[in-house]
Amino acid sequence: MAKERLSMRKISEVLRLALEQKRSKRQIAESCKMARSTVGEYLGRAAAAGLGWPLPEGMDEGRLEQLLFPPKVVEEPRPVLDMVYTHVVKDMRQQAKSPLDTLRAQEQREEGGVARL
Repeated sequence: MAKERLSMRKISEVLRLALEQKRSKRQIAESCKMARSTVGEYLGRAAAAGLGWPLPEGMDEGRLEQLLFPPKVVEEPRPVLDMVYTHVVKDMRQQAKSPLDTLRAQEQREEGGVARL
């Protein structure tokens, strides 16, 4: 289940404590009453977005949210035809091997050997 996002004010506080006051993730987590992993996630998102402290002038909460949580790119599902084609090719390969294996086994039996498939 998806976690509920923190307010941008709280995320700004995490950034301020980390980048301005040089607090550890543990100290920030205790101060803001959140998990260390959450602190690390938000700091990682800020670094990926190229954000520092202080935030750029004119940065409102909406813009901050856009930078930290860009929309996910949804891949188009692969056509069902690709999956069907894969199975057809696999079946053709198995069928192509089967007659040859059968002939080899018959030859070995005729020669008195042990048939190995």
